[in-house]
Amino acid sequence: MILMLALFSAFAHAEPSADKLKAARQVVELMDYKAMFNAFLSQCQQPSGTFLDPKAAFKTDPGAFRGLSPQSAYWPEVEEVYRKYQVRVCKYLSAEEFSEYVAAQYASRASLEDLNTSIAFQSSPAGRRMQQASLAVNEAFQAYAQSSLRSVYREAYKETQADLSAIAERYSKEPR
Repeated sequence: MILMLALFSAFAHAEPSADKLKAARQVVELMDYKAMFNAFLSQCQQPSGTFLDPKAAFKTDPGAFRGLSPQSAYWPEVEEVYRKYQVRVCKYLSAEEFSEYVAAQYASRASLEDLNTSIAFQSSPAGRRMQQASLAVNEAFQAYAQSSLRSVYREAYKETQADLSAIAERYSKEPR
């Protein structure tokens, strides 16, 4: 009985077949997930007004800059530190890694028949038109999401800092 459970468990968690993975990769290629991910990265690389923008961060929390300000002679160095930070943050994942991850997810969640049906549709003229529409929708969404994130980030950061200040004030009066 234990042997049967062990065998069942091994099969239940088995890797997708090579055929399914190949089909899933083709679906991902036809759906142009790399372009969608690259649209996300291009938004990441435009930090104006986000937590990756030192001027926006300064407006939100000037104290975090330890006396430096955009008028400081050292501000270009601050901007360089933020550029390095931005490069690191925006390169957390490549388009290839993202595409391979998505393909593996499709391979583990969809049947080979469904993957092949998707390939047939995505290869058709209607499928290609839908893909072009999807890319445009994704680019528009990325810009919308970035804008929404900027405003929420500023508000949430201010609230978080106010809450932390209140805790620090209580701690200074009653250290525990």
